[in-house]
Amino acid sequence: ELRAAGIDLGVVKIGGDLGRIQAGDGAAETMGVKQLAVHSFGVFGISTQPAGGSFESAINGRLGALVVKTDVNGVSLAETAGADGSIGSVKMGGSLIGGATNNAGRISTSADMGAVKVGGDIRGGSGIDTGRIVAATTIKSASIGGSIIGGTGDFSGGLVAFEGAGSVRIRRGI
Repeated sequence: ELRAAGIDLGVVKIGGDLGRIQAGDGAAETMGVKQLAVHSFGVFGISTQPAGGSFESAINGRLGALVVKTDVNGVSLAETAGADGSIGSVKMGGSLIGGATNNAGRISTSADMGAVKVGGDIRGGSGIDTGRIVAATTIKSASIGGSIIGGTGDFSGGLVAFEGAGSVRIRRGI
């Protein structure tokens, strides 16, 4: 767990698994996190969190880029801010995997999202709104190396841009 609520961060690199991050001050003129680069996000489960911890991450302000070398498993990363809650780009070498709890395996922004590249699948889970990438406005482009697979939970498994997306490529289908 990385706790920096109310503090903007530059480039954050973690060579292992990150379970949760809280960062950013929400000021429109600064970035909450310039870049978050991790090996994996949530893969080792809740056991990596302090007692009472969760996988609910939040960046208060803009996120320049999210880079995950392997999988995102069960983590909810919400990027929010009053003036600009955008995510510059998302790149995952593996899959985005939903879970049993609501919003598990969900990356969302309150504004625009840049280019999205997922090397594997986007997989929904049994919780509501799991295994999804969501932009409140637009997604510049998306490339999914595998499939988008729904789960048993409502609104699970998806790529959503409420005001539209540029080119979208899904290698193996929906």
